[in-house]
Amino acid sequence: MSTDNPKYFLFDTETGGVRKEMSLLTLYGHILDENLRILDTIDLKIKPDDGIYHLSAQGLGVNNINILEHDRVAKPVSEVKTRFKNYICGWSLNKKLTPVGHNVRFDVKFVKTHLLEDWDRYFDRRHIDTASIGKFLALSGIVPKLNTYSLSEMASAMMIDVDESKRHEAGYDADLTLKVLQSMTQLVKGTNK
Repeated sequence: MSTDNPKYFLFDTETGGVRKEMSLLTLYGHILDENLRILDTIDLKIKPDDGIYHLSAQGLGVNNINILEHDRVAKPVSEVKTRFKNYICGWSLNKKLTPVGHNVRFDVKFVKTHLLEDWDRYFDRRHIDTASIGKFLALSGIVPKLNTYSLSEMASAMMIDVDESKRHEAGYDADLTLKVLQSMTQLVKGTNK
């Protein structure tokens, strides 16, 4: 799986709330090469081993996950931990992966807490965050200043259509983040000519 070329792990999670003690419900991610092309994808639905979810109404109000339907297809966290660790190990044999996402520190916090306590063994401590890049591009005058630098706002600024009914689904948000990052990269390359 792994080569010496730089690899990125672009991912998104959905959780039961904003505190890291809340349940991690989904993780969807892509392994990317140095040209931001997808090499592989992982899609995980997660439930607590003991069946007791830690949720907030606010968290479920954002991601609209039907917890009963989710529970029917989700795998126990102990099983998912093993699968995720094996997956990441295979892609980070020669070089640590760089985490990529939109407000990615939030997602890293949940994955470290629930799936991969030894995160730093497989991932670079530096990351790529499209929200931070968006703020930098606005500061540089390359894109207009935005209100919140949310993923939807960033996508609109990059002229990418957003289906708001699918927002806050980990797979949709990860794919949208990838489109935003690819557009940002093209935009910056165009301004350097």
